[in-house]
Amino acid sequence: MRNVPGLLIALCCGLPLACTSAREQAPINADTAVVQRLAPQCAWRVIDQGTVVGFVVRFVDPKLSTRCSYSVRNTLHQELGSIDELGRAWRFVPHQREAAWVLTSTVARGSARILGASENAKLEPVELEMLREQAPTAIDQ
Repeated sequence: MRNVPGLLIALCCGLPLACTSAREQAPINADTAVVQRLAPQCAWRVIDQGTVVGFVVRFVDPKLSTRCSYSVRNTLHQELGSIDELGRAWRFVPHQREAAWVLTSTVARGSARILGASENAKLEPVELEMLREQAPTAIDQ
């Protein structure tokens, strides 16, 4: 019977360690979020020293033509970054929640910087349908 108080003290000290709690969080302002559907309008190849190093696809809001976004993709059509209508270029960083700001300039300079190409990289128009045909499918990989 002498060990009963010690046993009770040990159990009381261990109880808080055995408890777990869970909390569910909703995104901030989820009820006021606005979904924007942007449609691809046109595209370009990014050419650096005679080699295609990636692509840029311009997406526009059908309701407001001045609202647009540029998707910058590598030659495997993986999106590496984006450029907004103000020329702000952002590179997506693996395993990070936020993209990294690259520079604010033209679409040509922003896409070159995102793709790691030289400042001399040029944009050459390409048909959207051609990009759809070139894009690898999950079966191809």
